[in-house]
Amino acid sequence: MLARAAGFDAGFAFNVGVDAVQKNGQSEAIFNAIKTWETARMAGAFSSDQKKRMEDIRKEFHLEQTGANRWNLFPLAVEQFVFEQKVRQPGEPLHSTFEFTNPYEEQPMVFSAVLLPKENTPGANVTKIALEINRTQQVEIPLEMEPYQILQLNKDGGLHLLDRNRNVIREIDYTGILPAFKNGINVIVADAEFSPEGASNLKFEFRTAGPAEPVSGSNLH
Repeated sequence: MLARAAGFDAGFAFNVGVDAVQKNGQSEAIFNAIKTWETARMAGAFSSDQKKRMEDIRKEFHLEQTGANRWNLFPLAVEQFVFEQKVRQPGEPLHSTFEFTNPYEEQPMVFSAVLLPKENTPGANVTKIALEINRTQQVEIPLEMEPYQILQLNKDGGLHLLDRNRNVIREIDYTGILPAFKNGINVIVADAEFSPEGASNLKFEFRTAGPAEPVSGSNLH
């Protein structure tokens, strides 16, 4: 939404209650992001080409301030996949295979996964998530994850379990080597272990970032 507003050089407004702000663990980060994007937009920091790209609802961007009236704009590749909890049939594998295209240089894997109950069920917990990247890199994460909780791996390698309001429940101590996404098509094999009660799906979001595009401006209006 922030990149879209910058692309059309338009402000925006939204209504939010104090209670929702206090409960959300990412409130400060959200307000800081709004301030960063709006300051850059009002300073006339973005080129016509950048604005045109940001108008496209299929494209996503991240903006970081690097100094007074200076920022780095990062194009993002973002894809979502749903891993469905299955009842094993004879000879049927339980894992799912996805393809994620990274148009940028090789970089560490970044993802989030939210556990969503299936319709009309109380939802099952997850006790392990396993990912294999390009048939060569594996990661197994043992955890106790309840419905609506979020598992998040950030670009610095931090692995956290969050509640539905994105408050950190705990940091997960993972000592293995985390996979990387190569440039081009990456084959992801996902698997998970669920508790026997209820039924859930895991919704994954994977992302990579392109090279920084330095921008600057001073045309505040």
